[in-house]
Amino acid sequence: MTEAEFWNFLNEQRTAYPNKMYMAGVRIGAITNSTAEDYLTGHALLPENYERIPLTKIFEIGQLLFGKDVSNRTKEAILILLAHIPNKIALSILTKYCNNPDKELQIFAEMALDECEYWNED
Repeated sequence: MTEAEFWNFLNEQRTAYPNKMYMAGVRIGAITNSTAEDYLTGHALLPENYERIPLTKIFEIGQLLFGKDVSNRTKEAILILLAHIPNKIALSILTKYCNNPDKELQIFAEMALDECEYWNED
């Protein structure tokens, strides 16, 4: 999958959640830094049916995290998407990425991994 194919896929799947960000802000309290704010606002990119994305597609999307020519904007969107997938493939991809993240995305990646661990609790 290419970066352009990822954005095409996401745009085809995405449905806006007009009040979602407000609710996320209420749950976590005040936003204290721009990385956290970027992470929260990035949730607006989630497609309505993100939990039903096929595992093969999750794997393809996840591989973009390891591409050197993939933009940070794309990687942020992928991190947010994978953070919400309640399966071990997404968790495995995020764990691997967090072991050697792009420097600029380290905190963002850690937040995504924490959230994915939450969704994958047994």
